[in-house]
Amino acid sequence: MNQPTPNQSPVQALVNRLESYLVTQNYTVDTLRHYRHVWRQLACYADEKGIVTADAEWMTQFLREHYGISNENSLTRTQKTYYRAAGMLCDFQRYGYVLRRNHTKREIFPRRYQCIFEAAEKYCAQNRIAERTRRQFSVHLRRFVSFLESRNLRIEAIEAAHMREYFLTLEPLAKTTVAFDLYVLRSVLPLLFADGVTSSDLSLLCPSVRVPARAKIPSAYSPEDIQAILDAVDRENPQGKRDYAILLLAARLGLRVGDIRELRFENIRWDEAEIRFIQSKTGNEIVLPLSHELGWALIDYVKNGRPITDSKVIFVRHIAPYDAFGKNNNLNSIISKYFKAANIHVPPGKRHGMHVFRHSLASSMLANGTPLPVVSEALGHSETNTTARYLKIAVEQLRGCALEVSVR
Repeated sequence: MNQPTPNQSPVQALVNRLESYLVTQNYTVDTLRHYRHVWRQLACYADEKGIVTADAEWMTQFLREHYGISNENSLTRTQKTYYRAAGMLCDFQRYGYVLRRNHTKREIFPRRYQCIFEAAEKYCAQNRIAERTRRQFSVHLRRFVSFLESRNLRIEAIEAAHMREYFLTLEPLAKTTVAFDLYVLRSVLPLLFADGVTSSDLSLLCPSVRVPARAKIPSAYSPEDIQAILDAVDRENPQGKRDYAILLLAARLGLRVGDIRELRFENIRWDEAEIRFIQSKTGNEIVLPLSHELGWALIDYVKNGRPITDSKVIFVRHIAPYDAFGKNNNLNSIISKYFKAANIHVPPGKRHGMHVFRHSLASSMLANGTPLPVVSEALGHSETNTTARYLKIAVEQLRGCALEVSVR
């Protein structure tokens, strides 16, 4: 391990202290070697510019100039390592330890923190929180528990100063992320107080974060682009038959990824020519038309493409043991494949996951003059206001439509 010397720059000295800290956190020699390469270049860059502190602004400039990294999205595996290395240095400069940015189910926390997750499960059960949101509860709580673990804090020993320190660690995150993080804490901490785990209701310390509702305009593509993606599917092979049926459900009916993954044979009402199921996000039943096009695509897949399996869901993996897609699988690998095959241009910052089919269907219906309540019902929205955000996509096309939007 390198030791600080009197001639070392402040940034290099910080790098040495960070590396010593990471050794205590059981980072492997190979991992540190990858990070050390970036830190060395960061220190040289700081020396050249006369920089004495690890600041996010100049590090962002460094990443852009040396590695072509302009944001955290769409990075290669190597670029993610560079981005993470710079972020660790910023964390250590600011907090004296490194924040965990990714939290997976494989992480095992000490048993003393288990009651936090149990409280979350209790809250979600009492309030009938959807499964997808429950998983998000767990992700955000892991961030909080990681903080407690890094400070070796017992839950019963948490004080106001510790909570304020944790809130500071959230500052680099997006406002929407921070808002949900605080929502989770405000939901769970009162239960810990009620159960006598904490001596006070720590949720009262959580600040409010104002996030503009539906500030982002949903990404949508033209009907021609959507058709080009569908036409790019090779329906002569089993996987292509599956993918085509999946994409049709998203493009023609606007089904959410979670509902496509969970779609079962009993949800297809052939005699009534309809699809009927309980939406995973809202818990509400929705009934949608089963078109001739979609019906034959499903039949073609089930009869000629679907592997022999006992799985109760319609769409399965085409790799043994031919089971259902995982709950965290957003099927983006499927859509990305056909975006590329169809040669669809994706501008920087524009999304191109499965959900864009839903966005595109909504914007197309509105552009064709379909009344907002009808679009809302077709998409399974519980409130018309939720659908109203799609009006932002093609304002020019919609100015001639007389749409009454009730604002609550």
